[in-house]
Amino acid sequence: MIIEKIYKGMSDAAQAIQKNFETTSTELAKKQDVIKDTGWVNLPITGASVSNVRMRRVGNLVKLSGSFTFKTSTGALLDFPLGFKPSQGSFSQTIVGQAQAAQILALYITKNGISVIWNTSNATDFHLDSITFITDDAFPT
Repeated sequence: MIIEKIYKGMSDAAQAIQKNFETTSTELAKKQDVIKDTGWVNLPITGASVSNVRMRRVGNLVKLSGSFTFKTSTGALLDFPLGFKPSQGSFSQTIVGQAQAAQILALYITKNGISVIWNTSNATDFHLDSITFITDDAFPT
């Protein structure tokens, strides 16, 4: 990209500025966005009877969405696919059931996936919309 130098006393400065602007705009239009986005990806849930859980990666941020019913008090819930594993070693998250605040599910989230470590209700829908984390994985293809 060649930009024309603008200097004091230039007779056609306005035209040079316009040409520089058009050249810059044309070059920028050819560039791709730096931030990549997977769109929503459906996740198979291993320990739930009903689920519509999805995840999305935008840049290095992963967000979970959807709901599920977990039928036992503890156990594995899902495995993270490559490109979506948390960079942090492990963390926990507590979510409240859809019907009432007394329905609580405690999740343990690791690089491998999510496990339920405590469940007060085996017939309640739980929502994962509050879970977001950072990943260091290579972007999935």
